[in-house]
Amino acid sequence: MRPSLTKPIHICFDSHVHGILEGWYSILEKTRENVTILELWDNLAIGPLKPENPALRKAALQETGTEEVADSFCDDYRAFLQALTTLPPDRPCCVWASDSPHERTGVALAGAYLATQRDTFFLCDSAALVRHLEAEDWGARDALMAQAPVAETKVWATLWEKLKAENAPLRIVKDGLPCSAPADFFDPWLRADLAQYPEEDDFQIAFHSMEQYQATYGGTFSIYYLMHRAAAQRPPQKHNKRPAE
Repeated sequence: MRPSLTKPIHICFDSHVHGILEGWYSILEKTRENVTILELWDNLAIGPLKPENPALRKAALQETGTEEVADSFCDDYRAFLQALTTLPPDRPCCVWASDSPHERTGVALAGAYLATQRDTFFLCDSAALVRHLEAEDWGARDALMAQAPVAETKVWATLWEKLKAENAPLRIVKDGLPCSAPADFFDPWLRADLAQYPEEDDFQIAFHSMEQYQATYGGTFSIYYLMHRAAAQRPPQKHNKRPAE
């Protein structure tokens, strides 16, 4: 069954993608009937992989500079995970992700929870969805769903268990799959950018390093995390001491 058929289930891990899907159904098609759209607002590229402990996930985001974590974060997290375990197995399921590690790690999480109810899902390109929206290509959603490759839940569930066991500080993406990385993964780029552009602020330094990540691996990484690391890499400023009288 192709996902362009009726009663689709959509799962995503990016608020912009969620907004596009909501808009496509609610605004363009004037209906949300028989459509399920689930979003997990969490940057799974950062911090310990403990979704069963949303408070720990929230703390990890706050400690690394992510702003505006909602008061309802923990309740929303539990509701999302609960919803994944109760989805009707006879409805086509589309999981949307780009090459960004927070989305690809989300696919692994979804695969682990979906594996109890279905063997496959459709892996849809969220980056392409965003590009088509910006070009006002209103037929893109159905085309992307129709072209989406079939993904095996067991493969992604196995990857999720591996990532959880490693429980690394970061996840990046290589060859389309999330993999563990150390907390200082970006530090060489950040230090080089700080040395080259000492007058620039943390946002500009972080942006330079994110561009290098994109050129090397594709996808994006949290600008908030990179700003957090950039600030930590800055050499301490020297203060002129007042001469003794």
